[in-house]
Amino acid sequence: MKRTLILFSTLVAGLQADEYKSVLPENVDRPWASADMWTNPMEDWRLKDGRVFNTHSGGDRSVALLGVEVKAGKDFNASVKVSQVSDKIEGFGVVGLQLGRRGNFNDYRDTAVYGKGFDIGVTADGSLFIGKKFTETKKVNGALKDATLAIDAKADGEFYQLTLAVKDAAGETLTSASRRVHGSWLEGGAALIAHGEKLLERPAEQAAPKAIAKNSQKRGGEFRFAFSDVQISGDSVKVHKDRTFGPVMWTQQTLTEEGNLRLVALMAPVGNGPRKVELHVDGKKVAEDEIDSKSRTVRFDTKVDTTKDHQYQVVYQQANGEEARYDGHVRKIPLKGTVKLAALSCNDSTGFPHNLLVDNVTAQKPDAITFLGDQIYEPIGGYGLVGARGDDRAVLSYLRKYYMHGWSWGGLLKDIPSVTIPDDHDVFHGNIWGDGARLADIKKYGFYGCQDFGGYKMDAEFVNAVHRTQTGNLPNGPKVKPNESGITDYFTSFVYAGIDFAVIADRQYKSPPRVLLPEAEIRNGWPQSDTWNPKTDGMNVENARLLGEKQMTFLKGWSETRPENAQFRAVLSASPWTCTSTLPPDIKDDAKVIFGGAPKPGEYPEGEVPRGDYDSNGWPQNRRNDALRLMAKAGAIHVNGDQHLGTTGQYGIDEFRDGPFWISTPATANLWPRRWFPNDKGGNWKEGMPRYTGDYIDGFGNKITMHAVNNMVDTEREPARLYDRAPGYAVISFDRDKDQVSLEAWHYWAGPQQAAPDNKPCPDWPVIIDNKTNKRVN
Repeated sequence: MKRTLILFSTLVAGLQADEYKSVLPENVDRPWASADMWTNPMEDWRLKDGRVFNTHSGGDRSVALLGVEVKAGKDFNASVKVSQVSDKIEGFGVVGLQLGRRGNFNDYRDTAVYGKGFDIGVTADGSLFIGKKFTETKKVNGALKDATLAIDAKADGEFYQLTLAVKDAAGETLTSASRRVHGSWLEGGAALIAHGEKLLERPAEQAAPKAIAKNSQKRGGEFRFAFSDVQISGDSVKVHKDRTFGPVMWTQQTLTEEGNLRLVALMAPVGNGPRKVELHVDGKKVAEDEIDSKSRTVRFDTKVDTTKDHQYQVVYQQANGEEARYDGHVRKIPLKGTVKLAALSCNDSTGFPHNLLVDNVTAQKPDAITFLGDQIYEPIGGYGLVGARGDDRAVLSYLRKYYMHGWSWGGLLKDIPSVTIPDDHDVFHGNIWGDGARLADIKKYGFYGCQDFGGYKMDAEFVNAVHRTQTGNLPNGPKVKPNESGITDYFTSFVYAGIDFAVIADRQYKSPPRVLLPEAEIRNGWPQSDTWNPKTDGMNVENARLLGEKQMTFLKGWSETRPENAQFRAVLSASPWTCTSTLPPDIKDDAKVIFGGAPKPGEYPEGEVPRGDYDSNGWPQNRRNDALRLMAKAGAIHVNGDQHLGTTGQYGIDEFRDGPFWISTPATANLWPRRWFPNDKGGNWKEGMPRYTGDYIDGFGNKITMHAVNNMVDTEREPARLYDRAPGYAVISFDRDKDQVSLEAWHYWAGPQQAAPDNKPCPDWPVIIDNKTNKRVN
C-alpha cells in the first residue's frame, strides 16, 4: 500500500539504509509509541517524555521495530537506553533487545505481532544473557537507571562473536560478556523486550530451528522498563523506511448515488497530541473533524462528482509540527455492466496478514467490499483482552486487534466503498443476544456466564467505540428513539451503483433463548435437555425478537419503497436466517465440530442430521419468517457470514423456495469450522448435484433449499489449521445487462489470476439468480 513518506519523516529523516535511530517526541503522552514501532500489547505500553515504557507487566512484552531487518554475514552493532520503571522487582524478568525476530509467514507485520527471536540483555537478578544466561560474569548491582545496553556483533563465517556491555549514565562500562552465536539466530527483525517471565534459553552455537519456543504472555507481576535512544547499524542491517503504520492507520468510505461521501479515518491513539484532522479532495480542503476520544476515529462528510475519480488525503498535523498525509481514491460510480461486491467475515488471524487472500480478493477487482462481522476474535494478537467496563485499556485492547484488520485490508479500503458491521466477537462475546441493546447483568451472572442471559458485557462507551470504528462510514439511518443503555444503532440503507443496500443489526435486538425457553436448558446457544426438540418446541414465542421493533419498521419501509435508480436490492447482516449445521444426533453442542478431523476429498461423514444452534438466526422462527417476507417483498438477496461455512441457498417461508436467496461467506480463518453433511439427500434433489443439496428442514423446522456448500476437507496444505477449515471469501456480481445476480464462494487460495484449477470459484458455484423471477437460471 502506497503511503507518502513525509508522514514518517520524524522517524527516518537523515538515516542511511544501514542505520536505524529512534526519534521519540518528548512533548506527547500517549498509548501509541510511533509509526515505526508496534507494541505488544498496545494497552500495556505508553510513550511519555521521549521514552516508551510498559505500564503493565507480564510475559513477552515487546516493542517491535517495524523497519529493521538484520541479514547475517557482516558486522553490526545495536544499543538501547533502559531505565527501570518498577519501584521494586521480584521474581523473574528479562530486559533488552531481541534479534532474529521472525513470524510464520515471512511478513514484517506477522513478525511484529507474532514473532519470536533471540534475546540479549539483563535478567531480574542482574545477570547478563546472550541467548542463555551467564553464571560467572559480574552481575549488574542495583536498578538499571538510564543504562545503555550495547551489543557488538563481529561476523566470523557462519557465526558471530557477540559482546554485550552494560554502561551507566556516564558511559562507563559496568560489566560485559561475550558468546559465540550461530548467525541463523540473528537473521530477521528486531524488538525491545521487557517481559516478566523466566528467560527461555536458546542454544546459541547451534543453527536456529524452524520452530522455536515462545514466551508466556501471562499478565501480572511487576517488571517494567522504559526504552529510548535505540540504534542499530552496520553492513548487516537494512532499514525499510516504508514499513510504518500510523498515525493515520487506514480509512473506510461509503459513496451514495447522490454523491454523498462519508469517510472515516482510523487514527492511532495520539494522547495529548493535536486533535484536528483534515480531509482534502483533489488538493482542496473540504472537511475537518476532531479525533473521537474513545474510538480514535475522525469522520468526514462531503459531496463529490460521482462521474469522476478523485484523489483524497487525510492530513494530520503532528505534535512535532510535521504533517502526516494518507492518500486514497474516491472512484466514480460504475454506471454500466457488472458491479462486483466482495464479502468476508470471521477472521481469527491465522494466516495474518493474509497476503494470499488479499491478493486474490484484489484480483477480483471489486467495486465494493463488505466485512460482515468478527473482524476480530479475542485471541487475535495474543495477550487475551482487557474486559473491565469503563477501562480505556479495554478500548485499546480492541483497537490493537482491529488495527490488524486494517493492516491487512487498508490497501483496498482506501480506494473503494465498504460496509463493515460488527458481530459478537467484535464486542468481546462468544455469542451475543443483544436483547434490545441493553447491558448484561455481569454482577449476577459473571463476565462469561452473562451472555446466555442477554445484553452486552461491555459498557456503552466501549460498544459505541466498536460501532464507530466499524460502521462510522455508513450513511445515517432513520431517526429513532435512542436505546436506554446509550448503545448506538447503525442500521441504515443507501444506493450505490444501482444496488439498494439495507444494513441490518441482526444480533443487537435478538432475545436470549435461555431466558425465554428455560425448559430447553440452553448453554452457549445449545439445548442440553434430552426432551427438548428445537424443531417443534419454542418455535413461535410471542414476545421473542429477532430484529426488534425499530428495525422491522425500517425494513418494512425499505421493502415497500424502491428507489428509481435501484435495479438490485441486497440485505447485509451478520448471520444467515437459518441454521446450516449438521452433527451426529447425540452431540449436544458444537464444541466437537472438528471431531475426526477434516474429511479426505470424496469422503462423506455418515449419520449427521441438521441441528438447532440458537446462536444462528434460525430462531425465533416466527420473527425470522416476518423479516423474510419483507425481504422477499423487496426482491432482495441476503449477504451474511458468521457461521464459518460458505453456503448458498433459498429460504422457504410458507413453502420451499418462496423466500429470498442467501449467500453466507466462508470464514477468512476460523477456530470453529461448521459443516453441512446431512445423512439424506434433500427433497427435490437433482441428478448430478452433491448429496447435501436440495430441500431440507433445518434444525429449527425452517424450510431451506441448499444449492452450494463449501465443506471442510483435508487439503494437504500447510498450515492445516488454516487451510483445512474451508476458509475463503464470496463475490456477488450484479449484472445489469442480463438483470442477474451471480453468487460465488472462493477458496482462500483461489483467485482469477491464479493457475488452474485455483482460478475458479468453489465447486458448487456460481449460483445465478434471475433478478425479476427470483429463480436460479443455471
